[in-house]
Formats: sequence, C-alpha cells, structure tokens
Amino acid sequence: MQRTDSKIADLANGVATSGCKTVLGFNEPDHAEQAHMSPSQAVTLWKQHIQPLKNKGIALGAPAVSSGPSAIHWYGTSITEFKSYVEKVHNIYPSKPIWVTEFACISPASLSEVSAFLEKAMPWLDSQSYVAKYSWFGAMPQNLVNSYVGQNAALMDNNGQLTSLGKLYAS
Repeated sequence: MQRTDSKIADLANGVATSGCKTVLGFNEPDHAEQAHMSPSQAVTLWKQHIQPLKNKGIALGAPAVSSGPSAIHWYGTSITEFKSYVEKVHNIYPSKPIWVTEFACISPASLSEVSAFLEKAMPWLDSQSYVAKYSWFGAMPQNLVNSYVGQNAALMDNNGQLTSLGKLYAS
C-alpha cells in the first residue's frame, strides 16, 4: 500500500523489485491523521505514480477514504455486525468488488475473543464471491499497534515473529 505521499517517487521501483501484483493507495486521504491530502493532490499523485502501474499488469486499489464503497474498513468485536456491514456495502454496490483493506477487533478484546472473531471472519470472507481481498489491521509488531485495537490484534510480536494470531491469519 502506498499509504501516504511519502516516498511515492520510489513506488514503481519498489513494485518492480518486490514482484507485487497489487497496489493500494492512499489510506484515508480525507483523514487528518492518515494520508491527509486534498482530492486534487491525491488525483495528481495517483495519475503520476500509481495509474502507470496498471500498464505493467498491476491491479490497483482506489484510495480508501475513511468510509468508501469499494475499499472498506471495519472495527468492532461482533462477527454478526461485521458480516452485516460488508453485506450492506455489497448491496449498495452489487457490481463492485469489495476490498476490506482494514478490519480488526477493538480494544479491550482479549486474545481469545480476537482469535475467535478472526477464525469466523476469514472463512466467511473467503466464501463471499464479491469480496476480492481483505487485510487484517495489525500486520505490525505489538509495540506499534495503536491503542484503539490494542496489542491483541498484532500479527507479530516485538521481535517480528508471528504471534498466535499471526499464525492463524497466515494459515
């Protein structure tokens, strides 16, 4: 993901050397604590640095505004509410693929609660033909996870090794 405009000039080279097949950009450009850029700035950077990657066979994910129709975010602890939210977005935009680019349980969910949620969410997401991609929010060491989701959402420990949740997600 090209989360912000930081180091965007290095994007094409990074994509070429990493072999990635998908690029998301930008993360919540409408949010002051995230990419925080004007629509015109986002469009200019997109056209200059991200759109050309499509000609190289790279799939592109549109900027994920804090509440948008194709790339969505969800935080909570109820699997029922999560499914309902994803289904609601699909029902509003039935011809569009859904990318759940961030989802996680919120703090103070226990590790067992977070694991149980993820154990139910992943098979359900995999079975929905309209969900093209999904990504757990917490693909970082425990000490870098924010207090909103808490350390139990982390997929890695502070040494960069997979946590039990990380192993579950990777399986």
